[in-house]
Amino acid sequence: VVAIDGGDDATFTMDQDDFTLDFDNIDAENVDTLDLGEGDDNNIDVANLDVNDVLNMTDDDNMLTILGDDGDTVSLDTDTWTQGETTTVNGHEFNTFTATTTDGLQDIQLMIDSNVDVING
Repeated sequence: VVAIDGGDDATFTMDQDDFTLDFDNIDAENVDTLDLGEGDDNNIDVANLDVNDVLNMTDDDNMLTILGDDGDTVSLDTDTWTQGETTTVNGHEFNTFTATTTDGLQDIQLMIDSNVDVING
């Protein structure tokens, strides 16, 4: 298992190309923003990101922002995550997704850069 710590600014930035962040093998904390890096050819895939991953890595607002661009993908279980409206924050467009923990007590939110492909996975 690989540990990721976003540190004081709660941002984790990828600096690799052609890489899969498989959350079945990652233990993340202190991450409110996951930056997949810049450049259309870095091709970062986020796999197996589930509600508990987001809950465990984020602060009390339970919201994770994923930045990226063309060539990056995020795999989400569409039975768990519901796509909401597109929103703009500081001139940047995001697709929003929400889910609820299995006990129904906490809502989780993802804001994924509109340039990132979101696939069912």
